[in-house]
Amino acid sequence: MRESMAAGRQVSDHPGRLTAHLGNTGSEKFTEAAEHFISSWGYGMGRLVKDADLIADRLQQTADGYAGTDEQVADSMRGGTATGGSGASQGPVTAWVQAHVIEPTGIDDLSRDIDDTWKSVFG
Repeated sequence: MRESMAAGRQVSDHPGRLTAHLGNTGSEKFTEAAEHFISSWGYGMGRLVKDADLIADRLQQTADGYAGTDEQVADSMRGGTATGGSGASQGPVTAWVQAHVIEPTGIDDLSRDIDDTWKSVFG
């Protein structure tokens, strides 16, 4: 999203680069109209860029939150804690998954081929 706003940011931050090309249009009215359009367009692009940056920031926060939650879930499925502790505080579901899925299949052994792991779990 940030990359897609690069052109809008240029229009907003540097409108003079566009108006500099209007010097020899042959019509003062046309030049004034074009300058007004570029000024208005630059203002609008600036507002759009600010909104896009805000959205991109919020999306990044959301993605970071999901990644953190995913890591916590994965860690709890391995029997640990999010801080890297032991599995001493496992609940009954986590203990069952550890004993009946993770250990027999080696699901958290990253050296195994993922396809083989899925086949061993789901047949």
